[in-house]
Amino acid sequence: MRKVFTQDGTVVAVSEVGSVDSDVTYPGADHQFLTDDSVVVAVGYLFDGTAYTAPPVLPDPPPTVQQIEDALTAYFDSVAQSKRYDNRVTCALRAGYVGPFQAEGLAFAQWMDACNALGYQLLAEVQATTRPMPDTLADALALLPAMVWPE
Repeated sequence: MRKVFTQDGTVVAVSEVGSVDSDVTYPGADHQFLTDDSVVVAVGYLFDGTAYTAPPVLPDPPPTVQQIEDALTAYFDSVAQSKRYDNRVTCALRAGYVGPFQAEGLAFAQWMDACNALGYQLLAEVQATTRPMPDTLADALALLPAMVWPE
């Protein structure tokens, strides 16, 4: 048997009768004894006086600007690493040096700048409420152009 504590229609605690914490009281909470072990109930469940139900699943909030910036940096690094560079910095650095990797560095640096310019434009649109914040980090990254490496 379980002792279920509710306050304002929400389960705030569940304890097994006979356990160490079964005699604990919760000020302001009501309690019910639940004899049916098949009934699923946990902290946060709702109680309407008759039945327990799981709380509604709320959608994840959209990502923050900082989360998008962090994801963008990680994405730049992963694209550079796909060509065996340490990260975005070492890849873009090659653009300034004549040699066998200059074309890759230049293409990468131009692509990264285009992505950043687009990112600032999209941020301005979100802040002006003319575009919604992307729902997920993947949605935000999907707005970017593809990296095209030179042959």
